[in-house]
Amino acid sequence: MVNHHRAAILAILLLVVTGAGCVALRIKCMSKPALSQGIDTWRLTYDVKFRANKPGARLHIAIPSDTVFANIVSESFSHKKLVVDMLHNKETRDREAIAVASDLSTPVKFTAQFDVKINTNSKQPAYSSKKPLGTPEKLKYLRSEKFIQKDDPNVVQVLTSLSDGKKTKAKLIESIFDYCSENLAQSQSNSPADAATVLQKGQCSVLGRARAMVALCRAGRIPSRLITGFILENNSRAKPSTWIEVYHKKKWIPYDPHNGFSLELPPNYLPIKCGDIRIVKSSDGSKRSSAYTIEQLDRTPLVAMSSNTKFWNIFDLTRLPISMKKTLTLILLLPTGALITAFFRNLIGIRTFGTFTPTLLALSLVNSDWRIGAIIFFLILGIGLPCRVLLNWLKLLAVPRLGIILTVVVICLIVAVSVCEYFGFAPTARSILLPVVIMTMMIERFFITLEEDGGKDALKVLCGTIVAAICCFILLHSAPIGQVILTFPEMQLFIAAAFVLIGRYSGYRLSELWRFRDIVKLQG
Repeated sequence: MVNHHRAAILAILLLVVTGAGCVALRIKCMSKPALSQGIDTWRLTYDVKFRANKPGARLHIAIPSDTVFANIVSESFSHKKLVVDMLHNKETRDREAIAVASDLSTPVKFTAQFDVKINTNSKQPAYSSKKPLGTPEKLKYLRSEKFIQKDDPNVVQVLTSLSDGKKTKAKLIESIFDYCSENLAQSQSNSPADAATVLQKGQCSVLGRARAMVALCRAGRIPSRLITGFILENNSRAKPSTWIEVYHKKKWIPYDPHNGFSLELPPNYLPIKCGDIRIVKSSDGSKRSSAYTIEQLDRTPLVAMSSNTKFWNIFDLTRLPISMKKTLTLILLLPTGALITAFFRNLIGIRTFGTFTPTLLALSLVNSDWRIGAIIFFLILGIGLPCRVLLNWLKLLAVPRLGIILTVVVICLIVAVSVCEYFGFAPTARSILLPVVIMTMMIERFFITLEEDGGKDALKVLCGTIVAAICCFILLHSAPIGQVILTFPEMQLFIAAAFVLIGRYSGYRLSELWRFRDIVKLQG
């Protein structure tokens, strides 16, 4: 016993000292050196107001993604009375938030905040691609559109004068860029915004100039597209900017004919939307308004590894794309969720259905509306338990019985998702699905506990599981905690030390002290 006790103490000390050393080493390699070598941090804020015309009306909001120069350090969303789901376009790398209003009586608000780290020292070309465009994509970026009339006589005439029939594609792109940059006069009022009128009158707006270049490139059989985003400069009333990308030699090359940038853009250009000029749009013309704010932050707090220690970048999880960081953050928080469950079971004395069930239940609600998730949870439990009672009359073997319960759970989920979608409460089924296997096993474990220990104990274990799941949900849903543990993944060693400490505890649980309080009083 003494040897085991000493070994546990030694293991705890070793884990804590190793973790503290790793944290100290990471802090030494972080933040300040990197910031002095060309890393700026900006905060982009969306304020969107939306009033739906009918149930199920959707609001599409384009949000930034990681690029060669830009890394989304953190993001947060506030959307009361809105159910929001995130989509990602692998072809264009665009991300989009789809919001559905559950209240039609009053306008609702969607607020998003993005902290963007810009690396001005990056030497890699932006928006490059080694894969050739497929035929559907090439046709998409060569077609004529309402405001990009590549077949209009004015467009063809200008292209003919620029090409001379002998220029290579590279020379032709350069001539088109020079023409759109220098020969089109910028006009502030009543400026034409379509390519044909711009080239006919020689006057343009910023958007009209970009569309004119896209139309000329497409008329010359060169795929091109509009890019909408923000130029990161301090601005309390920021407006989206538009530039273009031209596909040449298996890569997308950026051009900004308005500001005169070609082949590469300054690092503070943050692309948001590809092929569309609208950052925010509604599916049915519902009323909406949007405002954007850009401000420079003083420094990035403990998120950037020094560029002098390239080897250490392997251990810097904050450099990964934002979508991957979200997943890794949840994975890194899972041991902490299990620690919460161990605390409830071993120190407080609250029983749960398994060690990981509360954490997995909480994980299923992190990216969904917890109220809808809770309703579905109790709906499945309320239908699944009576079905399990009925199955007991059939005297089935364990595996077929679990298969029938699984079928009942799946049917409940399908009906619940369809009802939510019909009333406009959820944009997609994926956002509210609970783990089917977890629910199935919970129903089975509840019934086994019911048979062995009675209804009172079964309800106690169920309530304990729900309480532990709520605590795990609060942890997994906390952005600051997730950011800290993603920045310092070696904190897992501290969690392991806490597991060893709890695992060696053999004293009274808090529930036992309450249960035997009369004996404790007599001993006192």
